[in-house]
Amino acid sequence: MKAHRGLTIARMAELGRVSRSSFYRFDEDTPPGADADMELRDVIQRIALEWPSYGRPRITAELRRRGWTVNPKRVYRIMREDNCYVCAGESLW
Repeated sequence: MKAHRGLTIARMAELGRVSRSSFYRFDEDTPPGADADMELRDVIQRIALEWPSYGRPRITAELRRRGWTVNPKRVYRIMREDNCYVCAGESLW
């Protein structure tokens, strides 16, 4: 692949002192520092506040009921990063 002036991607990356993988990873439509999971984080926190006894499996199921396509590992990662832990209620026994 060449740019309009005949430079290859490898040469442009070399001139810009970035790796080729970083060059391809850059997305000019995304503002810098934007979190792709921000909206999902918000929904997870709202569910956790609404249902404090829900853990990752139930929150994942609730997200799917609300129309989100999510992986349980992604929900777990977001909950772990946000320190969103289940509040254990009174014991029933």
